[in-house]
Amino acid sequence: MTIPFNPSVGKLELQVDASKSGLGAVFIQNKNIISFSSRSLNTTEQKYSQIEKELYAIVFGIRHFHQYLYGHSFVVVTDHKPLETLINQPMQKSSCHQRMLLQIQPYDLTVIFQPGKEIPVPDTLSRLYLQSQDEKLKQGQSVEAQIQGKSWEPAVVLHKHELPRSYIMQTQDMKAYRQNRKYMRMSPDETDLEQYQHTNSNGVPQLSSTSSPNALSTPSKSPPSTVLIQAPGSSPK
Repeated sequence: MTIPFNPSVGKLELQVDASKSGLGAVFIQNKNIISFSSRSLNTTEQKYSQIEKELYAIVFGIRHFHQYLYGHSFVVVTDHKPLETLINQPMQKSSCHQRMLLQIQPYDLTVIFQPGKEIPVPDTLSRLYLQSQDEKLKQGQSVEAQIQGKSWEPAVVLHKHELPRSYIMQTQDMKAYRQNRKYMRMSPDETDLEQYQHTNSNGVPQLSSTSSPNALSTPSKSPPSTVLIQAPGSSPK
């Protein structure tokens, strides 16, 4: 959020764009940027036709700024001319188009075309998206994690947590943490998943005896509700 938002004052505008591998959206009121967002396209989404990607950018933008747009009239600006006809005029639509259009049906929107040079921000965002945003981590994968806002340190993913975008991981000091994906990144020295050949009595994977001496072992599974989980055999501080 960049400036205060007042839904009762001024024109609401959503500018969107799609590149071959990302989406960008900018929420504007009275020509002032309120907020913006971007995301990468996964492997399946990258196979969409260009008009499907551009339509998906509208869906993405409206979803992201739902709390500001729902219940208000607003304009969606795109640099993809065919979307004007697709959305504003009744015509035969593919099943993919229909599914996306159903998601934006509850909103009071009008789609207009503007050349890409007139809406450079969403175009830039669609190409400079956060690349790791949608990358899911696997059990036994080596990562680097930022613990409690401190420096990044090596860790191993134990399993996915029930909370969205959260994982249980273990650091080199044998402590297990629940960490949001935002504070985890891929490690250049990734642990081989084949090292995890058996599990303990609690069903949690453990490193095999042939693993590297520097590899991290895995503690027994702890309650997922705790942020810091004391590993068995380690003394509390």
